[in-house]
Amino acid sequence: MPCSIVILEEIISLLETISDEQADEMRQRAVELAKTLQENYGDVRHVLYYGTGPAGVHMTEYKDPSGKPPQQLGELAESLLFKSNRLKIGAVAPEIEGRDADGETFRLSDYRGRIVFLAFCANWCGPCVAMYPEEREVLVEYSDKPATILHVNADDDISTLKKAIADGEITWRCWWDGNRGPIATQWHIDSWPTTFVLD
Repeated sequence: MPCSIVILEEIISLLETISDEQADEMRQRAVELAKTLQENYGDVRHVLYYGTGPAGVHMTEYKDPSGKPPQQLGELAESLLFKSNRLKIGAVAPEIEGRDADGETFRLSDYRGRIVFLAFCANWCGPCVAMYPEEREVLVEYSDKPATILHVNADDDISTLKKAIADGEITWRCWWDGNRGPIATQWHIDSWPTTFVLD
């Protein structure tokens, strides 16, 4: 069995033994550590350690796949703090405002009072596209309920999103954000798909 699966299973079994009070304490400690990281080491570049050998541990700057320069540790801490404060259970979701594939402006708050399945997706993302059939089924199944699906689309070109809509692959409203656009940046999204259920 791959090591990552074993580790994941151990983490899940550990999480099942943690009480709500312990989880809150751990979350608070993580926030404190993120603040310390931000205050004391915020301008340090994120580095990736790899391998050891006769010369010792090798170190190199982390290279973002998009070609962006390595993040500073303060930016990583800011992301953690944002997620722990704004994207936690019980918090009001940050506002999203942008344009759909037709250029019409809409907001997340327009859907307040409804259950919203919010996904950050792109057509270049295999797992994202694999979710589309199930999402179409959910829309049909819950058509008589106050529920909806919204996507923040990260395709490089809006024509890709428009084609997916025209082909009937996407049957819900999407903000077109572009690759690592302002909405994904505001929400500190670093992997696709990322999903939220808002009540």
